[in-house]
Amino acid sequence: MERMEGGIVQTKLSQFLLKYRTTPHSTTGVPPAQMLMKKKTRTRLPNTASQLRLKQGYQKYMYAHDYHGKERDLDASDPVFLRDFSSTSPKSWQEP
Repeated sequence: MERMEGGIVQTKLSQFLLKYRTTPHSTTGVPPAQMLMKKKTRTRLPNTASQLRLKQGYQKYMYAHDYHGKERDLDASDPVFLRDFSSTSPKSWQEP
């Protein structure tokens, strides 16, 4: 809140709480205000999802963040292996 521009503490707190309550939660994917009131809240806040994807793409391009990562498209029928990090056995990759 110290970095927020303008206004008194009450105004800054109100702005912060509005943003927090209308932002989708990472676990549920639904904003807390929507869960409480059972309807979508309307605000003038911009949709930041597209801006976030652009900035993440820029960081990957400029800083070679995921240069070793690969895009993977999996189907339901594709075989998948799991790695057991708790096991000390040499065969730690297992098929579920």
